[in-house]
Amino acid sequence: MQDRVAIVTGASSGIGEATARALATRGAHLVLAARSEERLERLARELERAGARVLVQPTDVRDLEACQRLLDRTLEVFGRLDLLINNAGVGDWSLLEREDPGRIENMVRTNMLGLLYMSRLAVPVMLRQGEGVIVQVASLAGLMGLPFQAVYGATKAAVIAFSRSLRSELQGRGVHVLLVMPGPVRTAFFRNANMRGFERLPLPVAEPEEVARRILDGCARRRSVVFVDGFGRLVYYASRLAPGLVDRIARSLYFRAQRYGQAMRAQKEKA
Repeated sequence: MQDRVAIVTGASSGIGEATARALATRGAHLVLAARSEERLERLARELERAGARVLVQPTDVRDLEACQRLLDRTLEVFGRLDLLINNAGVGDWSLLEREDPGRIENMVRTNMLGLLYMSRLAVPVMLRQGEGVIVQVASLAGLMGLPFQAVYGATKAAVIAFSRSLRSELQGRGVHVLLVMPGPVRTAFFRNANMRGFERLPLPVAEPEEVARRILDGCARRRSVVFVDGFGRLVYYASRLAPGLVDRIARSLYFRAQRYGQAMRAQKEKA
């Protein structure tokens, strides 16, 4: 990664922040993108003190013009783009009939359109260079029938399908597409998604630094798909061989977590 230029979307926290740090330690030049300029600036100062070259570009990936400005500034400052980390994403925890239409649109525009916009803009640049890597951060939720996550799961399923198709289009043309399939990760995502009771699920929770390490390793080895742990691989293959069984297990676990969350909320209201 030495002297490679990388755009990281959703860089203000979680997996994006951890990946930016990991890239900086390997000598990459970084373009940090997210909606929170304050957090980006704070991260940039930290990475610059460690010797990295960093450009902060506040960006709402739901806006095509903002995505174009992000790419334009990257090329203006660094002259090329070697690595695109499409990480920006949001979620929600709700039955579909109770889901707010605004949250539905936000998930679709952020998780799907933002990733499509950035990929569409980056591909011609990388093809002209003759090389580049596009990393698409999906989720195991895109493989499973998870209750309370119908919309989120749909957006991640779209990311999986899109990434496989794009990889086929770019085969042999110098541009590689890496699909990342994390399960639960210890970030603010679940709190922001109102996923009360999720901490009660008997699932392995990865650290964002481990996801970042897997991403960089996948880039170096030109992997097609990377999982964070054995649990991810198990879900991937089980969902293909016995999708009905996987969905039943997920339903049981998630409704149990939902009941726990409701009970805890009721106790707080009484107190």
